[in-house]
Amino acid sequence: MSRLGAVVFVLAVSVQAGLAELVLDKFPASFVFGVSSSAFPTEGASRDEGKGPSIWDEFAKNNPSLGDSSVASDGYHKTREDVQRIKDLGVSHYKFSLSWPRLLPNGTLDHINEAGFTHYNQLIDLLLAANVQPFVTLHHWDLPQALQERGGWAVDDSVGWFKDYAELCFTRFGSKVKLWTTIDDPVTLAYKGYETGAHAPGIKQPGLLYKVGHNLLLAHAAAYTLYKTTFKATQNGQVGIALHSDWFVQNSTSVADVTAAQRALTFQLGWFLEPLTKGDYPTLMKERVALKRSAQGFPDHKMQEFTLDERIKIQGAMDFVGISYSSVYLVSESLSTSTVPGFYQDQELVLQVDTSYPSLEYRPETNPASERRLMGSHLKDLLTTLTSSYNNPPIYVTHSGLGSCGTLKDQHRIEYIREYSNYVLQAIQAGSDVRGYFVWSLVDGWDWERGTSSKTGLYYVDMGQADRPRFPRSSAAFYRALVKARGLDQELRSYRACKGPSIWDTFAHNNKLASGQTGDVACDSYHLYQEDVAMLKTLGVDFYRFSIAWSRVLPDGRAGSLNQNGVDYYNRLIDALLANNIKPMVTLYHWDLPQALQDQGGFMNDSIVSLFEDYARVCFEQFGDRVSHWITFNEAYVISWLGYGVAVFAPGVYDPGFGTYRVAHNIIRSHSRAYHLYKDHFKAKYGGSVGITLDIEWKEPLTDSLDDVLAADRAIEFKLGWFGNAIYGGSGDYPAVMKQYIAEKSSRQGLNTSRLPEFTAAERSLNKGAYDFLGMNHYTSNLVSDRTRANSEPNYEQDQDIETRADPCWPGTEADWLKVNPWGVRNILRWAKEHFNNPPIYITESGRPSQDVLGDTDRIYYYKYYINELLKAIRLDNVDLRGYTAWSLMDNLEWTSGYYSKFGLYSVDFDSVNRTRTPRDSAKFYSQLIQDNGFPRP
Repeated sequence: MSRLGAVVFVLAVSVQAGLAELVLDKFPASFVFGVSSSAFPTEGASRDEGKGPSIWDEFAKNNPSLGDSSVASDGYHKTREDVQRIKDLGVSHYKFSLSWPRLLPNGTLDHINEAGFTHYNQLIDLLLAANVQPFVTLHHWDLPQALQERGGWAVDDSVGWFKDYAELCFTRFGSKVKLWTTIDDPVTLAYKGYETGAHAPGIKQPGLLYKVGHNLLLAHAAAYTLYKTTFKATQNGQVGIALHSDWFVQNSTSVADVTAAQRALTFQLGWFLEPLTKGDYPTLMKERVALKRSAQGFPDHKMQEFTLDERIKIQGAMDFVGISYSSVYLVSESLSTSTVPGFYQDQELVLQVDTSYPSLEYRPETNPASERRLMGSHLKDLLTTLTSSYNNPPIYVTHSGLGSCGTLKDQHRIEYIREYSNYVLQAIQAGSDVRGYFVWSLVDGWDWERGTSSKTGLYYVDMGQADRPRFPRSSAAFYRALVKARGLDQELRSYRACKGPSIWDTFAHNNKLASGQTGDVACDSYHLYQEDVAMLKTLGVDFYRFSIAWSRVLPDGRAGSLNQNGVDYYNRLIDALLANNIKPMVTLYHWDLPQALQDQGGFMNDSIVSLFEDYARVCFEQFGDRVSHWITFNEAYVISWLGYGVAVFAPGVYDPGFGTYRVAHNIIRSHSRAYHLYKDHFKAKYGGSVGITLDIEWKEPLTDSLDDVLAADRAIEFKLGWFGNAIYGGSGDYPAVMKQYIAEKSSRQGLNTSRLPEFTAAERSLNKGAYDFLGMNHYTSNLVSDRTRANSEPNYEQDQDIETRADPCWPGTEADWLKVNPWGVRNILRWAKEHFNNPPIYITESGRPSQDVLGDTDRIYYYKYYINELLKAIRLDNVDLRGYTAWSLMDNLEWTSGYYSKFGLYSVDFDSVNRTRTPRDSAKFYSQLIQDNGFPRP
């Protein structure tokens, strides 16, 4: 939640915080991890067992739009099960607050509610039995309403009320509690409770602001002194105060803005810390408030003065400081002439949300000016400043968390915890005495400003159910792993909710896609798959080709990491397709290798062959009863050359002369293993078929010369034959021309062996005939000429001794590599028939990009004439062509082109929260073509 008042927003380009800035290291052995909560947001039971009303009960009642707070998450009745959840997290400490009106219904010792003490004793005992230490806050904003009716924190008596309450708590619980905070975030309590009225008790009297802050400081010092003189010797605990501070950065290099940023930090952090470390308020603050308020005609609003005795008691009145931090603000000086007094008018500055940091909104486009940002790096700045400016106190980060809409796959909260906790570690390494880190919060509750609409818990609470059931979010598993590891390792550094990170997630988040775009939401088909199926039904297609994300089913790439949520998603999709008489055609691998496997070398590591076989087995087992067509790999050439050769696609490995061939070798071996796995263990049961999809252009000789004719055929062998010859050609091996050229080149380059790996006899036998069909992706054609490169460097492209270009008469498209030449598809189909023993063939991708318009006549032309060439291949050339797949159903993330390249039959509005899909004219054309099953005679 925002801890500040009126803030204006500045829109800027988003900058992704780099994972490279995070350190892979362990926290000190003495460092503690915890989780935190607060009484009013979580306990509920607002009038149960003798509890008196608090100011927040009254405030919530008067603000019904925030939702019912009387039950909240019902923590009062779920103590035992919540303690079990705390234990399951593996944390050593639990920070919670006592409800003052639950213990003292009217706020004073006149009425002690023993049921309240019984409740908290039970909680403390259960924690200790679970080896979790209680970290107890005496007051987190929920003052008894009876005391508010006597003036609340604005009257001097409040110091005595709090001291009496603290003494009772120390007496009753102190033998079992070793860490206490007196008051949580007193600045927000004073500012929003007594100046703006945004918080309980809802008072709007700027003149009370500093008086309330003064009494809170005196109350804290009184409780601290009491504990130190009366209880510390026997109970051996520590008492601190929990403060909140944001970080402030000057909005320009001007001296005025630099000093304004320093002033903002002094007003927020120094207001309480300077008296506690130096015995008095900051001089800057005292002088500025007195000057400003006097000029406005309110000389009595100046900050209160401490007596000498009070200064002595306040200075050093803490054993530690708790700190919470959330945001970074840009600060500009603003010399106000307003006659309305106020906290920010006193400071004469304007705060702006720094939107250059990554948004943590579930749907960032719905709230581009959101304060929810990933700003962890400045937590380190805050901690080191606190250390250097305030006598190096022991510090606990007592409140670190993110509010959201409530998704259980809360990747943003994972990123928040990962980054913020890591910068705590970096502050420790820089010399700060930080002793613990606490995630806010254990479970969802009633948010101070957003009521039931903001969810902060590691555990989701279904507020719509009377029994308030809890369910763990992905962040709970992440935090448990972080606590266990006591810091980040490689796995936690790339940990993701719902699915593990793939190489394309990493590639995108390293700004490798157009305009820094990512696939984090893309078309949102994970949530909108039913709309997609409805679109397919409208088109009238017979089958739908889609790929399974390896990292969604097996987040770390290995069979032991099965993610049931991922399996469930694909089951829902497959079942929805079948319910609409659409057959699923499933690709196992469409380029998105789990990052965890890439960290071990990916397809350059021979172990990938067995890992892919294991992954294929999981998919066959989970989905094989309903999937009749399987494709092992999509466009093996792209993986090998663009991903591991020239590094323009993920994973971005540059190894054009050696690595690209090693990757291709392992892809072929992986395919063959998966094919035989299905044939031997699943085919008899399910009757399905397995193939591989290879991408290929038609290669037309530039001239009629024999050299160019041979060069064009060589180009096909080096691309389609590279993978297809071993599987479909009958030899189980690479094309002879490939082996010859690469061996000769390798020899001239001083190598003893060819850069092209060799298959064993057993592998050749396994490769040969490892197919039930061939998938071909075809988009365009090339003109090819012979070009000898006698002294080439090790490089796949230079190994071929060719040069390619496009015919100037072929129409261009929005993609510079894609020229429209319909007759090329018939030629390449005929080539495959003749060289690969006439296998059953599916065109598994074909299409073109167009402008982002609905009247896409250029795409209609493409489909009409390309598909007509297919009919010729069937009728005239006797190609065994079984099906055609248009690419694509809808606009999507077109890899490094991002969202700019529009291939969809359906347009997608990527600026819409709903990712609205709209049919283009080509969708209507394609649907009619399917209905007519071709081109009817006029």
